[in-house]
Amino acid sequence: MCFRDTRWGKEIRQLHAPKWSGVYSVGYTITDDFMVDLTGQDLWTNELSVDENDFRPEYSPWYSIANIKASKKIAKNLKSMEELKHINFKPKNPIFETVRSF
Repeated sequence: MCFRDTRWGKEIRQLHAPKWSGVYSVGYTITDDFMVDLTGQDLWTNELSVDENDFRPEYSPWYSIANIKASKKIAKNLKSMEELKHINFKPKNPIFETVRSF
């Protein structure tokens, strides 16, 4: 993400924020009482705060988080919904070192 410095007229990139991100949503009605939805969010790489001797990379990886939802109308006032969340997001190292986490 960039912002414009009004004093100098320059664009400055904001640190620790992705260059771009986006959301998407696709829905499809199979029959009158059965629907499938795909939603998600894409995030580009972030600049990370790393120390001089840090083993972590300087930039985070690009990733996408996707969700699938299926809904079926059972009766006039009753609907059943099943959802799979975060179907394609799995961090490589969820916990690096507990001593250096904060």
